[in-house]
Amino acid sequence: MYEFDPSVCKQIPTWFQDILEYQELCQTETEQFTAFLDSMQAVENNFFFQTMDIGAISIWEKIFRIIPNPETETLDFRRTRLINRVSTKAPFTLGFLYRKLDELIGVGKWKVKVDHQNYTLYIEAEPCNKNGWDELLVLLNTIKPAHIMVFPAYPFSTTLYLGGALMPSPVTTQLPQYLPTYGVVPAYPGGVMCSVTTLRLPPMEVTN
Repeated sequence: MYEFDPSVCKQIPTWFQDILEYQELCQTETEQFTAFLDSMQAVENNFFFQTMDIGAISIWEKIFRIIPNPETETLDFRRTRLINRVSTKAPFTLGFLYRKLDELIGVGKWKVKVDHQNYTLYIEAEPCNKNGWDELLVLLNTIKPAHIMVFPAYPFSTTLYLGGALMPSPVTTQLPQYLPTYGVVPAYPGGVMCSVTTLRLPPMEVTN
């Protein structure tokens, strides 16, 4: 980008610079020139994925049919994702995969194990970059050969809540068929309805 001084007052003769009307005109035109230079710089920046603004990013995301989530995705990540989509062209190698893992997950934050005999690829990532991991799954689906199985693993921590119902009465009206998902032991005075050793958890939080 060429260096250009937007200050108009420096371009007029010195005997006009002390006149108030000329000073106001110069200030107005200087602001307009500054806005024009910013627009020119934005056009230049939008020629490159690394520097393009939100408007250009949105256009490219529509081209690749990407639905962004501004609440969890930064502009830098969205630029990186677009670069990843553009650069995924065959042939693909393990070196290419390693570079993409460094870009999307982070250097030293992933592990890859290749089982050549069984045509299987195992990938593990540290639980620190969920957006990058989601983009990696899209990448694997694009570049993976059809005869190779991939087992990605993204560990995460969570909390499991278990609860029981104490029955003070010697007789309970809760029948086992009402709890088809759990292993239920017969109710007894002061006992617990569910046996922890035989409890089978569904994919939901247990609150009762």
